Amino acid sequence: MYIKAAHLNDTVRAVTGFPVTYYIQQELMRRAQPLLYQRDLSANEIVAALGFEDAQYVNRLFSKVVGVALRILRKKLHLLFRLATMRCR
Repeated sequence: MYIKAAHLNDTVRAVTGFPVTYYIQQELMRRAQPLLYQRDLSANEIVAALGFEDAQYVNRLFSKVVGVALRILRKKLHLLFRLATMRCR
């Protein structure tokens, strides 16, 4: 089955009020979430696990959707994890 990108986007927007890229970005963020908590994965490994080669693109996408770049988000999560483990001692 072949559907033109413009037709798919128009149909999704008509039904939901959002473009299809919104749903693609949300799915990417959903798939990235568990990977972000895996401390043994680097940001580049997360990018590859999401099916991308361009880490800069993914960083820009994270900045746009989440409000912070993937690499910065990883650093913040690692810091929070360290603080939480220090408090538990």
